[in-house]
Amino acid sequence: MPNLAAQWVIDGNIDAEWDGYLAQLKKSGLDEFLQIYQQTYDRFQSVK
Repeated sequence: MPNLAAQWVIDGNIDAEWDGYLAQLKKSGLDEFLQIYQQTYDRFQSVK
């Protein structure tokens, strides 16, 4: 997946592949990662 960004810059075609890319990220646990990251950030902000 990291090579896709470079491929999109060089070859284009991001519009045709974007939905599949997002689906793969979600399948890999993106939503859970974002939830954990947000909770950590919120906790950090509350300590200030």
